[in-house]
Amino acid sequence: MVKSFYYSFLELELEFQIILVFIGFFGFGSIFLLVFTLIKRQSKLNKIVLKEEYTLLIENSIFPFVFDDDEEAVQMLLKNPNYKKKYFKKIAIKYCINLHKSYTGHMQDKVDEFYKKSGLVDYSRNKLKSSFWEHKIEAIRDLSTLKDFESIAQIEKLVQHRDKKIATESILALIKLRGISELVLLRNFKYNLDEWSQVLILSVIKSDKISYNSKIEDLKTSKNKSIQLLSSRIVEFYKLNL
Repeated sequence: MVKSFYYSFLELELEFQIILVFIGFFGFGSIFLLVFTLIKRQSKLNKIVLKEEYTLLIENSIFPFVFDDDEEAVQMLLKNPNYKKKYFKKIAIKYCINLHKSYTGHMQDKVDEFYKKSGLVDYSRNKLKSSFWEHKIEAIRDLSTLKDFESIAQIEKLVQHRDKKIATESILALIKLRGISELVLLRNFKYNLDEWSQVLILSVIKSDKISYNSKIEDLKTSKNKSIQLLSSRIVEFYKLNL
């Protein structure tokens, strides 16, 4: 049967052979694309279901801790087999950040405490050591938003990082954690601090209501002109808003 088809195929004119081959490839490609799309769609659906399941588990732990001071809720989370999974920890940290932004004062502090007592902070700290810049930036943002002051020393080391995105995020994180006095680290900054980075710094100062510190004026003596400009802009900002 196969041999018969093969010989019949060879007897066809070259043009028909090419057309048949093209139709065969097109058909195979269409089937492959359809299967790939279905698998990808199912994977997304599975992830949505998994996220909802994980969110419920997280809520059952974080709310009793934050509102009822239930320490046992943290232990229950740690004993859950899903806790060891990276995706679970990512969802949990995002949930903590959203909750942190929704509250102020004591409730906000309790969310930050949950982040640390649950060990989620260790996941973020380890990501600081990642060789991927996306992971580093995500870790810096998480640690600074959820006020992990113990990570300050590690974040300070990244201020002079060769990747400007990482360096800028480190600067923003230090402002959130310690205020604008941390900007004195930029006196010997090696790179040009571009306009966008300066806008982000001013935005964080404004949104987080960072208090003024006269140390910022020391940056005017920096040999880096972009840092001198930043210093002048920050001083001018406080003059207009105090």
